[in-house]
Amino acid sequence: AKSFWRLRRELGTLGFWRAIRASSRAKEGSPEHLNHDRFVDAFVKGAGLSREKGEELFDQPLMQVVKACQRYFKPIDQGVEFVRRIAPNCKIVLATNPVLTEACTRLRLSWTGLKPADFMLITHSQNSRACKPRAVYYEEIIKQLENAGISRDECLFIGNDPEDDGPAAALGITTILLNPELHEFKTLQEPSDRGAALYEGSWPLIARQFGMMR
Repeated sequence: AKSFWRLRRELGTLGFWRAIRASSRAKEGSPEHLNHDRFVDAFVKGAGLSREKGEELFDQPLMQVVKACQRYFKPIDQGVEFVRRIAPNCKIVLATNPVLTEACTRLRLSWTGLKPADFMLITHSQNSRACKPRAVYYEEIIKQLENAGISRDECLFIGNDPEDDGPAAALGITTILLNPELHEFKTLQEPSDRGAALYEGSWPLIARQFGMMR
């Protein structure tokens, strides 16, 4: 991508990698600030740039890289269909790991044919203060749900990574981890004082549970 190589030219090889490493480490930083601000601040410091210049050089190459990745990603049709079927009657949160900007996240969503209006909340680096698997990330989502009159007991979290998505169950949200090879739900954790139930299942199983099998 042109913006990516422009960034490398402007910073030089050493400065470029120093800035990238600094921004990557900021993922684990204090949740006092929004992720994007934390990423850019670390990038600026690592590159020795002004905040305005650093933000420009950070955001533009990021968008170019995301655009270039489209050819490598294919929507999971069963997941897209599930969202479309429940969207009219459910409040849905797109709880994607918030390391990308809102613009980049919306671009990725557009590849599926779904729309931002299908979701009550889409997490991204400009509205989140932590990343998965940190509890703070999930606590922010729970707070917004509660502000909308929805308790965690009423929620179902569907993810695909035990490390990143499993913590939702520990915070009281019933969670299903996707495994396309399963033909029956597998219980990984029963509900207890340690958290909500944690299951493993496939999209067909989830669709059947919601009465969507054709």
